[in-house]
Amino acid sequence: MRFQALATFFDRHADTFLKGDLDVVAAQFITPIPVYAGEDLLVLPDAAALRRALATFRWALVADGITQMTSQIDAVELPHDGVQQIWLSWHYAGDTGLVRRKDRVTYVVRGAADGDAARIEMIHFTQLAYPEIVHRFALAK
Repeated sequence: MRFQALATFFDRHADTFLKGDLDVVAAQFITPIPVYAGEDLLVLPDAAALRRALATFRWALVADGITQMTSQIDAVELPHDGVQQIWLSWHYAGDTGLVRRKDRVTYVVRGAADGDAARIEMIHFTQLAYPEIVHRFALAK
């Protein structure tokens, strides 16, 4: 996937997520999906479990006053067999625009060059903006 298509994909992902349209966000993932948080692994077996985990994470952002979520693509692997790894930083800000927290995430993405058919098949959080909610993902499962 081209760099601009990836940027557009993740920008739309963030906008849709913050608006709370979690069914649309969940459709951007392939389940079961492994989610790594540091060395810990959680496998979300289906779309319902994924949607519950997304709702838990969105609730934490809203409770923290986060109104803006922007992505910064740090690196992109050359595609192979329709799959790419993307190293990305998420920046979370409130109404003032001041970044309050940051995630660093590696995504494995499978998809078309235009980004519309892109789907995430693995997530690895290497820096957690909200480490206190990781255990809630397991409960949401």
